[in-house]
Amino acid sequence: MLWNAHRDVMAPGTSKHGRGEQGSALIIVLSLTMVFTGLLAAMITLHALRDRSEMRSAERLARMYAVEAGVERAKLQVMSQAGWLAANAGLPVATFGNGDTSFQINGYTVSVSVSAEPGAWFLITSTATGPGGSTSVGVTGKDRTFFSDYARFVHNGNLDIGDYASYGAKVHANGHIQVVGEHITFYDDVTCTGKIGYSAIGKATVTYYKSATPGVPYINLPGIDELKDLAKSAPADGVEYVWDDPAFAAKFKAATGVAPTSDMTVEVAFKQAKMDVVTKSNGKTMTESDIDVPHDGTIYSTSPVTVGGKVSRRLSIVTPKPIYMKGAIRYVDDAGQGQWVLRDKVTKTPVAFDPVADSWSMMGNWNGPAYEYVEADDWAARKPVVDGVPTNPALGLVTVDRLYITGEADCREIHAAIFSSGDVIRPGVGGKKQNLWIHGCIITAGTNPVSSYFSYRTYAYDPHLYGNPPPGFPGGDAPKFANWHLRRNEEHR
Repeated sequence: MLWNAHRDVMAPGTSKHGRGEQGSALIIVLSLTMVFTGLLAAMITLHALRDRSEMRSAERLARMYAVEAGVERAKLQVMSQAGWLAANAGLPVATFGNGDTSFQINGYTVSVSVSAEPGAWFLITSTATGPGGSTSVGVTGKDRTFFSDYARFVHNGNLDIGDYASYGAKVHANGHIQVVGEHITFYDDVTCTGKIGYSAIGKATVTYYKSATPGVPYINLPGIDELKDLAKSAPADGVEYVWDDPAFAAKFKAATGVAPTSDMTVEVAFKQAKMDVVTKSNGKTMTESDIDVPHDGTIYSTSPVTVGGKVSRRLSIVTPKPIYMKGAIRYVDDAGQGQWVLRDKVTKTPVAFDPVADSWSMMGNWNGPAYEYVEADDWAARKPVVDGVPTNPALGLVTVDRLYITGEADCREIHAAIFSSGDVIRPGVGGKKQNLWIHGCIITAGTNPVSSYFSYRTYAYDPHLYGNPPPGFPGGDAPKFANWHLRRNEEHR
């Protein structure tokens, strides 16, 4: 009874349903709080995920910009330096022209690697590594070529090779190659569009250090058209010897009293960094002594040019007329000491040098087993320095006509990259001379270079020409790029 009485006692202003309603409300509030808390947590999580996703997207985009910068730098390197792809193929990372193997951009480290592909193509892979991961893209490309990369190139005709010839770089003919002489040596690849034929003696004594491949596709020589264009007017940086140019005509008349005419001839005698230039016309002669050689420039003449002497600068002589190579043309330092020496293979002692003839005195075969023709051991320490930069001399002799080897000498060194729409000819002389050593390259539209009048002929390739022709020297094929694709995208967290 007491318990029941107590149960029925209620506080004033309440009903027996009020407490139940309060409990329901509390449950609803708690439930809503839990729902809102969950939604808030979900929103925070989604925002965080979105922020991280956006951050990763921004990082991926930044890495892609960086990796594309690596591709562009590699392309610039290929365009400026022939042979760069081949030289770096298979290395862990490629080396750029300034010696760098990587570079930084926006906090990412970028490097490039190169691998060989079929058909003379290469795969260039650029990789950017930085915060959050790394990205790599690949581009297939072909090296650019210069015709100065060939020791001997014949554009239109067969190449007949006589006794004791030696080639230190690639050889190509858009025709047949006939090995008709004996003791002939090829140190690099030999190709032709026709066949490689031999005399009985030639086949028995020829030596190939690399490949000999007939039947390859025709290689066009666009430099021929380029050369004809060059011969029409002086290059922008050219030093002109043009008889009907008003400025030159005025200078000639001031020196001689008469105006030059179309009979003008030009003779250039190099003296290291200086040169003497003698122009003759209309019965008069103008002599300019000890003028500066146009380093990294061009001497342009519409008249025949005779050239000889000691060269310690980089330049080309360009003319539509013949070029006459008179006496030796030798690369030297600024003191007149030679870059290349003939020496005994065993003792490494240079043979005697005749300063009057400007030639090595030994009359036997310079390319024989007892001797070697090499760059001087101390050359790196005495290279000519031009504007603070050590320089290897390079002379381009570029003509739409022929080049002639003139002057008297039992042995002859010619250091030059030769480009001719005709041939290289030694006019007939009484009796054969001894050694002809052309150190550079010979690119001709015609067939043979010097076919006689020297007992021993060596066409030695100047390795400093590779990918670095003299200024004004006609070029070759441009590089090619194709097939850009993403290779790898890795992220680290």
